[in-house]
Amino acid sequence: MSVKRQVTQGCRTTGCLAFDIQQRPIDERRAMRPVNKHKMELLTWMVLYPMITRLLVLLGPVVGHLALPVRTFLLTAIIVPTMVYLVMPIATSKLKFWLNDFEEPRMPSNNDLTRVRQ
Repeated sequence: MSVKRQVTQGCRTTGCLAFDIQQRPIDERRAMRPVNKHKMELLTWMVLYPMITRLLVLLGPVVGHLALPVRTFLLTAIIVPTMVYLVMPIATSKLKFWLNDFEEPRMPSNNDLTRVRQ
């Protein structure tokens, strides 16, 4: 089967409009691109700092009499699962275009369709 035939059949089955050299859809190639580490660090800090502050204010009177290692353990036991399973997935999905440095998807033009058909 020729490459041209594979591309057109792939577009019919996946609904994509263009493929890269290795025959993967462009959307899949974008999903595989690594996230900018500096932006991920900034996002993590922006979410983590207010969370720690709020938790210290709420739990301060309750756990203030405990030893520092116990307070730290309790704080991290609450924050880490909340960050991993709730807060960061929401934050990364809301800011995925900023994190991955690519623009919003656009509607294909006639030129895009013509290139795929050739």
